[in-house]
Amino acid sequence: MKLNIGSGFVKGAKEMDGWTCIDFAYEPNQTEWQGDYTYIKHDLTTIPWPVGEDSADCIFASHIFEHFTYDQVLPVIRECHRVLKVGHPIRIICPDPRIFVNNWQVKNQAFIIGCYGQDNYDRWGYKEHQGMAFTDMFNHDHYDHNLCPSIDFLMITMIKVGFDKVVEMNSVNTMSHEYFGKNDDTNMVSIFGNRPIMSYYLEGVK
Repeated sequence: MKLNIGSGFVKGAKEMDGWTCIDFAYEPNQTEWQGDYTYIKHDLTTIPWPVGEDSADCIFASHIFEHFTYDQVLPVIRECHRVLKVGHPIRIICPDPRIFVNNWQVKNQAFIIGCYGQDNYDRWGYKEHQGMAFTDMFNHDHYDHNLCPSIDFLMITMIKVGFDKVVEMNSVNTMSHEYFGKNDDTNMVSIFGNRPIMSYYLEGVK
């Protein structure tokens, strides 16, 4: 089983063919969730997940950890470790606070537009509210985000629960090409390297 946690709807994502997706928002009667995909409706903070121990070949978690609270991260990481097979990988993508701070220091408005889009840039008045513009990704003001999940925090948590290897990657490299490698020759960004303007990429092996 290849497991995508907090997947959202993956309709049209060819790289998700054959994956099992877990998302609390799953609604089978809504068009965007329909298609030849396997979904499990479940709140990831409700432990245990309806997934067997040592049953997942890999786990992919893209832009989900910022939705948890601080106290929820350790149980979720521990559950990832439980369901993974020994010697198998997890890939995590998160918004990177380092990138946001670096762009705040030079007041890079193009970065903010690239992150949120022009509509949200105008709607929330980011041009006039610089502090909000560069921190909204990590707050609950306009998005259902609760945490500023630094890579060090997640790495330490992964080490704590017993991951054997924990390594920062980038948007185009991976320790596990068979699971997280780009599988076509198009110029489209791989789902496993999504949102490179704002993200860090972290992999671990159980």
